[in-house]
Amino acid sequence: MPIFIKRFLEANKPPIDSKGSGNTVQSPSDVATSTTEPKQQTVDTYNMGFDLEDFQKKLSQATESVKGQFKDKILNQILNKKIQFRASKGYGQPEKDFIVNVDDVNIDFYYENYVVVIKGREPNKQKESEYFIKYPYVIKKLGSASVSTKKKDVTIPSIPVPTATQNVATMGI
Repeated sequence: MPIFIKRFLEANKPPIDSKGSGNTVQSPSDVATSTTEPKQQTVDTYNMGFDLEDFQKKLSQATESVKGQFKDKILNQILNKKIQFRASKGYGQPEKDFIVNVDDVNIDFYYENYVVVIKGREPNKQKESEYFIKYPYVIKKLGSASVSTKKKDVTIPSIPVPTATQNVATMGI
């Protein structure tokens, strides 16, 4: 045992009576308190769980508010516009330049940071995709969104309806 710990323990030992019986000597104040009623210890506790939940709730609300303001600022600039930017089609996927008609923007948290995700369609494509914006975060506005006018005329074949004179149950026998 190191010397400083040994000295500390000896300094904090209660004194032993001189008869060598091994009993500790009580001070007069200890005797007075031991003959009276036992002292009630009041424990003053603090449960920070409620305050932590409140803090997390306020932090979440503040984060959502700031994300909403940022999203609105981006949407005011690029919504329903044709834009060009550097992005990937998934978090951590290879990057390339895209030209897209913007439909929506989201701010999402991935692993360690927030990512701007643009939803839109590439020209001459029907499917809407998500694009994860990459550094240098420069977006070129190319004008208003182009709307493709190519639509196929789809005709739905009509289902033959039996007349009242036909016996449907025996039809085809």
